[in-house]
Amino acid sequence: MARLVADSAMNELIRRAISAVVLAPVVLGAVYFGRPWFEMIIIVAAALATFEWVRLAMGREPGIDFGLAATFVIGAAVAQALSTPSVALALLAAGAVAVAAVSFLSDAAPRLGRLGLAIGVPIIGLPTVALIWLRAEPLTGRTTIFWLLAVVWAVDIGAYAFGRLIGGPRLAPAISPGKTWSGLIGGVACGAAVGFSVAFALGQPVDATLALAGLGLGIIAQLGDLGESWVKRRAGAKDSGGLIPGHGGILDRIDGLWAAAAAFGLLTLAGTRGI
Repeated sequence: MARLVADSAMNELIRRAISAVVLAPVVLGAVYFGRPWFEMIIIVAAALATFEWVRLAMGREPGIDFGLAATFVIGAAVAQALSTPSVALALLAAGAVAVAAVSFLSDAAPRLGRLGLAIGVPIIGLPTVALIWLRAEPLTGRTTIFWLLAVVWAVDIGAYAFGRLIGGPRLAPAISPGKTWSGLIGGVACGAAVGFSVAFALGQPVDATLALAGLGLGIIAQLGDLGESWVKRRAGAKDSGGLIPGHGGILDRIDGLWAAAAAFGLLTLAGTRGI
């Protein structure tokens, strides 16, 4: 039995690696070339994530509620690309209010509650704006996004590998039965190690701060993953969607990255926009 579990874990790890190899070049290419390719891929991801959030929240195929939410999320992303963060943030705030108002006027009862539906606008929009803002920095933007992706991907792969191969006590069985403390510790350790190593490989000055940043973002990425698992459980869904065969929806793939991007964006508001 133990051998079967180990073989299953290894097969799933291989499948995730193959998926990353197929998808990663598109993402990394967009990061490398920057505008407008990076903004385009982020906006597409944000629109798909908004669709999935509304469907989870409503328990049905989205309608006008999705159109309204997506308009403000995409509008904020475009505003950030062309203007300033203040305009983008104002649009996100207005979007949350508008979606909440439409929800309260509707007879439908969202699975996540009316405020749960509306809060999806800033939850998806803030990381979207943060990623576009970080990448736009002329000197450090490209390096920063490469570093952030490397940390989050390392956390995701490390958490799955350590969790499946070592097992042990469950992290939050009521929210996500498959997650373990060994996965959390292993994933965060991988994030810290990769954060330090990738910064060095990219020619950045490295010290313990980068390892600690990788460690902190690793924890936040795992919290983002847990948060999305809680939303799915509350909505009675196994996956956020079926966009990626065998891997669920776009929210299932970007939950950790979106959480880490929002946190990193907030941290850099008071300092240099980059690593």
